[in-house]
Amino acid sequence: MNLLSYLQDLTRTVKEAVMESLSDERWRDVVKRKATDTAWRVDHIAERKAMEFMASRSVPARLVSEEAGVVDIGGEPEITVILDPLDGSLNFTRSIPFCSVSAAAGPYKPGFSLNDLQAGVVESLFSHEVFHAEKGGGAYKNNRRLTVGSSTPSPGKPLVSLYIHGVKGLRYPYGRLIDSVKVRALGSVALELCYIATSSLDAVLDLRGTLRVVDVAAGKIVLEEAGGVVKTLGEGVKPPLDAEKGFSMIAARDEALARKLWSLITPRGESVNNPFPAVRTMHGSVKLPRDS
Repeated sequence: MNLLSYLQDLTRTVKEAVMESLSDERWRDVVKRKATDTAWRVDHIAERKAMEFMASRSVPARLVSEEAGVVDIGGEPEITVILDPLDGSLNFTRSIPFCSVSAAAGPYKPGFSLNDLQAGVVESLFSHEVFHAEKGGGAYKNNRRLTVGSSTPSPGKPLVSLYIHGVKGLRYPYGRLIDSVKVRALGSVALELCYIATSSLDAVLDLRGTLRVVDVAAGKIVLEEAGGVVKTLGEGVKPPLDAEKGFSMIAARDEALARKLWSLITPRGESVNNPFPAVRTMHGSVKLPRDS
């Protein structure tokens, strides 16, 4: 099957359902509160529409999704789909137009990992931006090829989306980092990864240990196919994948910037592998030494 076409149809269907939900005054009702997140009625509407779409197709699938968790749809799965039906829910409920539907997929196998993803789509809800990528086939925005660094980087400090809020006892010393970058936090990690691919952002750092595979899967393949890098910190990306295990992340336009950012959050005088045992990528374990 054509995984990319499948994902494009899926994200388009979910986007339509999300926008249609605005006609129901209950769309903003809180359905569930979790330690690190809140689920609104619109989240459930989006996820239900995604599951209906997948059930209507002839391809059995294992779904990893934000609210439903891990669900097999249609029998013994042939593909794995990692879905965030509404990335940036808080933005959406506050009428901030920066949120997206993101989905990535690959052929099913036991022990499926992010390395097994073959395609990804990130579709903005409030703009006409649609990003897609296929493994080995490049990344695209509205069908135009993306290459990180194809435009001249802005002068001065790197523009970085940084997430450090909401966690008590954060183990990373981020003072040197704050002094070395310009900071934003836009609220949809999937879109922000794609914005590195367009050179609008230089990097995204989430140091809270609360990211999940549903937040990053589609944006990760887009950025990496555009030539950027994504480093995940912690154990949350190890198989078996689910929608609950957390991890931290450094994503950047290139390896050099990723190394620099890692050095800025590594305690002086401590091993680079502290507090996490390694920096993992799709291609294995990579040590990022501090700059001298």
